[in-house]
Amino acid sequence: MADHPPPESVNARLQRAMNAHDLEALVGCFDAEYLSDQPAHPNRAFRSPEGVRKHWSWFFETVPDFQAELVRTAIRGDTEWAEWRWHGTQRDGRPFDVQTPRDYGTPFETVEFRPPDQPIKLRAWWMPAAPAKAAIILVHGGGDDNRSLPYADGLKLAHDLVGHGYAVFSVDLRNYGESDATPEGVTFGDAEADDIIGAMNYLGSHHPGLRYGGLGFSMGGEVLLYAAARDARLEAVVTTDTFTDVRSVAANFVSAQTGLPVFVVVPLLWSAEHLHGVPLSRGRAIDVVGAIPPRPVLLIQNAGDPIVPVEHCRRLAAAIPGSEVWITAAPPAEHPLRVSQGRWGMHTQSYKLYPEEYVERVTRFFDQRFTSTTCVH
Repeated sequence: MADHPPPESVNARLQRAMNAHDLEALVGCFDAEYLSDQPAHPNRAFRSPEGVRKHWSWFFETVPDFQAELVRTAIRGDTEWAEWRWHGTQRDGRPFDVQTPRDYGTPFETVEFRPPDQPIKLRAWWMPAAPAKAAIILVHGGGDDNRSLPYADGLKLAHDLVGHGYAVFSVDLRNYGESDATPEGVTFGDAEADDIIGAMNYLGSHHPGLRYGGLGFSMGGEVLLYAAARDARLEAVVTTDTFTDVRSVAANFVSAQTGLPVFVVVPLLWSAEHLHGVPLSRGRAIDVVGAIPPRPVLLIQNAGDPIVPVEHCRRLAAAIPGSEVWITAAPPAEHPLRVSQGRWGMHTQSYKLYPEEYVERVTRFFDQRFTSTTCVH
């Protein structure tokens, strides 16, 4: 009797098809009754091999150098379990990289919590430090960002913060990542501030005695400024490339994302706001930041950011008496990071450019609050 090699596992077939961008082979891995059910984002659900074909043809087009790494796998009977790492470069030049804190050697726990204003579930990673000086709530930006902060090396930064004695709570804001969606959609900082308040409520019940700081990128900084203006438990805030009001930078963002000239984008945004209800008027942290002092704020801004120009940082500083400002230098045009970022320029790239100085400045700022003072609300 001839020996036959064992059948190839489904995960191995999937990996081979994905890495070859072989759409037919990939579709062939799925049953006719297949359902991709995503409760947090019902509009993203799809079913059947034809749904797989539509989804993955878009995906291969969006990330033309997409590759899948099968990190771990286990097979028991007719059930297979897999942990994947997906990575590549999107057509707009930004990296696509699905990672977790484990990829950086940082112990973590996936948690769920609720904000005070909506009956939804939010997801986060809790990265403990022992002993913790405080818990830093790490907040991603807008667009297609999420709690792994792939565009800003956020997981590496979280690892650095834990190494300096700060626990990290990295959140998926509502309508992002694995957190639930809301009917009103993204409000550019206003409603999302309740996600930060919900995070502090969760941490207070599960890790009593901790104090809270926040570190946010772009829209994530906007969210933290709104939250700090409403809740004095957020004792110190660091923002990176955060805008004063979203309407004044929306055209830059959409232009970078689509490649369309700004003069073409502007009337499209007018239509989005006035005809389709996109709430650009709600993202105006400049109107509320006066309520934050005397709590400290550190505003970090790169001089070469084409999405959020440096004057936004200066206007926020003028509206927050006592705030600290660090303007990071833009690299030359031929710098590899600047080339790789394309239309996005140095937006949210200060940590990548100056990792040691960034960590030193940020941890010194937090130390001044959390190791030199007692909690004062």
